Amino acid sequence: MSAGALGEMHHGHVLIGSSTSNIVTARVNGWSFSTPTPSVVLCQARQSDNTDHGWQDAFVIQVITTGTNFITLRIRRVDTSSSGWGQKLQIDMLVIE
Repeated sequence: MSAGALGEMHHGHVLIGSSTSNIVTARVNGWSFSTPTPSVVLCQARQSDNTDHGWQDAFVIQVITTGTNFITLRIRRVDTSSSGWGQKLQIDMLVIE
């Protein structure tokens, strides 16, 4: 186990948009961390227009790499084997250094 005190918190979101592939890798730039390896990076996928369209899309998000000014994510649609998605996908992010 690894434990520690909470550091500075950062938050933001990135619009991924639609995709013709079930897997998208995105580099989210513009952060300003004091360390290249923040302790916690939490991500949540949601519809960008905040409306229930009844779509059954389900996504998983993996943090691939981090730096002092970027986070690289892999987003995968997991509810179907067909390719891509049509909605404007938004990823909400919370980072604790």
